Parts: sequence; structure tokens; C-alpha cells
Amino acid sequence: GIGGGGFWLIHDAKTSNNVFTDAVEKAPAACHADFYLNEDGNVKPDIAVNGALAAGIPGQAAAFVHLAEKYGQLPLKKTLAAAIQQANEGFPVYHHFQKLVGYRLDNLKRYPTSANIFLDSKQNIPEVGHLIKQPDLAWTLQQIADNGFDGFYKGESARRLVAGVQAANGIWTLDDLANYNVVERQPIEMEYKGHKVISAPPPSSGGIAIAAMLN
Repeated sequence: GIGGGGFWLIHDAKTSNNVFTDAVEKAPAACHADFYLNEDGNVKPDIAVNGALAAGIPGQAAAFVHLAEKYGQLPLKKTLAAAIQQANEGFPVYHHFQKLVGYRLDNLKRYPTSANIFLDSKQNIPEVGHLIKQPDLAWTLQQIADNGFDGFYKGESARRLVAGVQAANGIWTLDDLANYNVVERQPIEMEYKGHKVISAPPPSSGGIAIAAMLN
């Protein structure tokens, strides 16, 4: 999701080149190795999982821009258009959505902004067919479509993000957002029964796990 990050494994058929694009979330500069530990050295699970202190600097938006500019054939104005339309107009709640919201219902209720978007007026799981509209998401996606990297990591979007995080006792700064960068890495290659398998290097655990299982 746009609040997180991800990995992309890309194969260029013309050149037979493979590249791994790392756009995972990064820790804000004020974070440190013991940030989520209590005085006894044990993890404080709530702040490590829920709320503003649990949030890394998102990489997904930067990946949209990086992939579109370096590898894509279509501009973001076109590829993001359907998502912007759906965020504005809404989508009807379906059974799987209800199931997923149920897993996080108590936590959604803790955060009024999230509850107002994803729950009904009584803060319950919405009925099937209830329309989920996300105009703020649409606005954010439009900023990326119009202004690329700066549309998310600088300017008004960045100011809104940092203000929201800091209001919830988070530690993001404008510099944390502006300094985000996508990293390209060499994929892992392995042999399996005469086939070459190409997969994800660290910080993903996927490629190493696959190599171990196949061997």
C-alpha cells in the first residue's frame, strides 16, 4: 500500500538484464536500534506495530515514480487515473474486506481518522455494499501523478504527512521524506535441476529462503 513499501524484480527481455528494485520503508532519522525496547530489553509490541511510532518512511510512492520513469511505457497520469477515480468515487464493501477489517477492528477504533474511513457511523464493520470513499488518498495520488517524487515527499503532501504523524506523537521530519531514495540491487541467482532461478536479495528474505528450500 501507499503507506508502506515493496520490492520489484524486473527482467529486461531485450538485454537479458535483471534488476531488483528495493523501495522498502526506511526508519526515520530519530529512530535507533533500541527504540522499541523497554528498560528490560524487551520489545514494546504496541508502539512497534500500531500508531505513528510504528510507521517507517513509505517507499511505495517513490517506487511508482522510479519504475514509471526508468522502466515503464506509460506516464503516472495514466496508470494512476483509475485508482484516483476509485478513491474519489468509492468502492462497495465485500465479504473479504469485512474479514480483514475484523482482524484490526479494535485498532481501527483507536484512530478516529481511520475509523471514519473504514468503519460505519457506529464504528462497526460496514455492511456489504457500503461505499468506502477516500478523497484524501485520491488527492495524494493526484499529487504524485502531477509532480512525481516531489508530489509525495516534498511540498504540501509532505507537510500534511509530517503534521499528522507528529500530532500522533510520531518522529517523522520533512527531511526524512525528502531524503528517501529507491535502491537498485543485484538479484540472487541459483541453479535448480538445470534451471536458473532469479529471486530477491536482502533485505528481502525471499530469495535466500527459496535457495535454501530448492537446495
